[in-house]
Amino acid sequence: MVTIVKLGGSYITDKNKPESILEDRLEKIAKELSFVPGPKIVIHGGGSFGHYYALKYGIDNPIGISKTRMAMYKLSMKVCEYLDKYGLRPVIFPGGSHFIIRYIDGRRIPTPVNFYPIERTAIMGNTPVTFGDITFEVSRTASKPTIISGDEIAYAISAYTVMRYSSRVFMISDVPGVYVKPGGPLIKRIKVLSNEFVDENGNTGSLDDIEFRDVGDATGGMKAKLERAMKIARKGVKVIISNSILEASRGRGTIIEF
Repeated sequence: MVTIVKLGGSYITDKNKPESILEDRLEKIAKELSFVPGPKIVIHGGGSFGHYYALKYGIDNPIGISKTRMAMYKLSMKVCEYLDKYGLRPVIFPGGSHFIIRYIDGRRIPTPVNFYPIERTAIMGNTPVTFGDITFEVSRTASKPTIISGDEIAYAISAYTVMRYSSRVFMISDVPGVYVKPGGPLIKRIKVLSNEFVDENGNTGSLDDIEFRDVGDATGGMKAKLERAMKIARKGVKVIISNSILEASRGRGTIIEF
């Protein structure tokens, strides 16, 4: 079983303060992940590192690209410090160097362009670490810089690994899962095929009824996260959105299945 762990940027950083790391959460994540058996791949978001510079400078110019990517390297090194502390032997693979966005018939498709080193590193027993990054979106006629989110990278990896291995995706956020509306109740299970959910009180509803709050996030916040989780689930991979790896491994949080 390959476990793909996506760490939300808002979970591991304080997004109200540029380049601020919540080290107690990194410690918790690394410790919990050390108990998860089998190959593991870690993806993290930008939080108050990449998001701050992407929103401040934009990504369509050399300054914005450079500052955003440098910030992401800095955050990724910190993530790796904690993973190494718990024996997870991390190896960094920058998202922008291994994944692109292809536009095919108007669809935005996150695509691996050099995944083999990541795959083999995980199988050998190291923990590949990649991150949401500035990459390029490519169509038949043009190419330009874009942000590929950590959630989109999780989709690209799961779409690749599901053809070769049993896999699952844990999306670790700063909340226990997806709420029907701000303040609750928590959604326990989502069935993508039927477009329905069951909440913690046993009530059912349509996915169209979920209310999301607006956030200052360069990659779209929880609404976009759920949409990407559903795309992963359509590939036959179970996704759990939670605020704890141990809770997710026990099936607690919001489970998204096809």
